Amino acid sequence: MKPIRKLYDWVLSWADKPSGPLVLFVVSTFETFIFPVPPDVLLIALSLGNPSRSLYFAFLCTLSSAIGGSIGYVIGHWFWDLTKDFFLTHVFSQDFFNQVSEIYNKHAFLTLYFVGFTPISDKPFVIGAGVFSVNYFIFLFSYTLSRATRFYAVAIIIRIFGQRARDFIDKYFNILSFVFAILLVVGFVIARYVIKG
Repeated sequence: MKPIRKLYDWVLSWADKPSGPLVLFVVSTFETFIFPVPPDVLLIALSLGNPSRSLYFAFLCTLSSAIGGSIGYVIGHWFWDLTKDFFLTHVFSQDFFNQVSEIYNKHAFLTLYFVGFTPISDKPFVIGAGVFSVNYFIFLFSYTLSRATRFYAVAIIIRIFGQRARDFIDKYFNILSFVFAILLVVGFVIARYVIKG
């Protein structure tokens, strides 16, 4: 837990820096298709440091996710032949990507909403939407809606509870990290179940 705690403290330090919102925008943009660290950590840090601007930070995350998602879609739709070796080697597996293809044939909108809202890595789904020619407007609407739901939920909670939310996270950080890990595993199990179904 110590490395995670150090990362949390480091990210939280951006809340006091003028460049924090810009870093949030960049992280959120690239996280959708390649960057491994989710923007939620920085969103929470910035919002805890300045609860009155939490909705603005959620807006930055939502907008940048839409931009990043569109970039991922373009990569999949027009540049997949040039980039697939990199993504299938370093970002996600061929087997899981094949399963993404199957589920898109059945439930594209719900799938995009689910993966955008949960901590499951959405990179294969974002790029896969382009590869498998999911309607771009359906993709953009569903993915952006799910990310907005996720980010604004965090922002509203922090906006309402402010310092109490920060104190709670500080006090129960190890437990919350454990709960998050469990939710991540449960999310993957549900995703696998839906895909197989």
